[in-house]
Amino acid sequence: MKKILLYAFVLFSVTVSSCSSDDDDKKEPSQTLSINDTEVSLENANVYLVSDGSYGDGIYRKYIITDGEYVDGYGYSFNNYDEATYFLIIELAQMQGETFSTGKFPVWYNWESDTDPESNYSNIYFSAITSGQEVIYFNQDSVGDHEPINLSEGTEPGETIHFKYSGKLTSNDDEGDGFPGVFYFTGNVIDARPGH
Repeated sequence: MKKILLYAFVLFSVTVSSCSSDDDDKKEPSQTLSINDTEVSLENANVYLVSDGSYGDGIYRKYIITDGEYVDGYGYSFNNYDEATYFLIIELAQMQGETFSTGKFPVWYNWESDTDPESNYSNIYFSAITSGQEVIYFNQDSVGDHEPINLSEGTEPGETIHFKYSGKLTSNDDEGDGFPGVFYFTGNVIDARPGH
């Protein structure tokens, strides 16, 4: 009888452990950005749609993720924000369709360099204040293999948007090899386009 009870307990423990492991596998990654030796939490950040329009025969969007409040301007300076310690600018262009949709957006510094006329494009620019100094990272065609930004869920103001990226970025101090860059973010899009 003791052996049966012991066997039943072991079987129960293995089943519970397996279920717990399955639940862990389904969890979304933490909302962080990590580049070189810089890491920031994106957990409570805002995401703004700051501009959109046409790009060649396609359409274009510019989103900004920041822990501060976007005020105005192009977004490449901390003067464009209130109380921000970082901002991440994501520019996306889609060469097909009349409405913006989700998908994969390969990272290109010079969008005209890609010879595929139907390709999507993206651009990344990140700046943060760490230890009182500003650090800046961006993509460059000579670094990495144009790893894409994965855009999923919604794209419109009021919708939940998901960004995921794993590739290489560079900085003004980089000597050519680039730095591993990873980020994952999900949040509700705030409309900050002029006139909206």
